[in-house]
Amino acid sequence: MFKAKPVDIGAARSRIILRYQEFVSSLEFDLVDNKTWGQGAYLRKKISESTKTVCITDASRKDGVAGISVGLLDRDSGRWSWKARRISASSLEEGELQAISWALRLGIDSNLSLVAIISDALLLVQALEKKKFPTTGS
Repeated sequence: MFKAKPVDIGAARSRIILRYQEFVSSLEFDLVDNKTWGQGAYLRKKISESTKTVCITDASRKDGVAGISVGLLDRDSGRWSWKARRISASSLEEGELQAISWALRLGIDSNLSLVAIISDALLLVQALEKKKFPTTGS
């Protein structure tokens, strides 16, 4: 088991900004022959043109406290913002899931009918797609 990193809202914000920059840079070039050229191109290919809001989530956890953050990109205006907060979480996966849930809530509260959420929590994303959740150890 890896030692947990301390909760650092500033670091979470920096990761959100980096992911935002990666996403924006992926919009600046065309795909050639429908081939995927890196993660940014993959995201561009997977997120439909009709999706106007992209949320990028992240979490870190230590000693039962998680720092979660959500970056929001309005694709029409190019404007973006971020939100972060601390929550109680029994595992990093719970923190990541709370960040995804918060992004969904922000979309609902903004009356959005379609939102894309980018997360580095691959197991959670796969579980959400399959609607089957793995067991987690505390």
